Amino acid sequence: MAPQEKLAEDYRVAFSTESGNAVLQDLEHRFQLRGSFVPDSNVTAFHEGQRDVYRLILLMIAKDVARGNKPHMAITEETHPDGE
Repeated sequence: MAPQEKLAEDYRVAFSTESGNAVLQDLEHRFQLRGSFVPDSNVTAFHEGQRDVYRLILLMIAKDVARGNKPHMAITEETHPDGE
């Protein structure tokens, strides 16, 4: 298994547990569902960076969704434009 595949598998294992799912839901509420844009462009950039971390986690666990093991939310075209 290639290092990147192993890392993706580690993400899937970590977030497939009940605790991992709870953490993922918390991250979604903190960084995905709130708006990123505020009058201060530096704060907006910071918020977008936080949101990108959450989106990276979704991308890393996306193969698990394809196998029918759904995390707390489905990967949508917005969170994964390639539809993988």
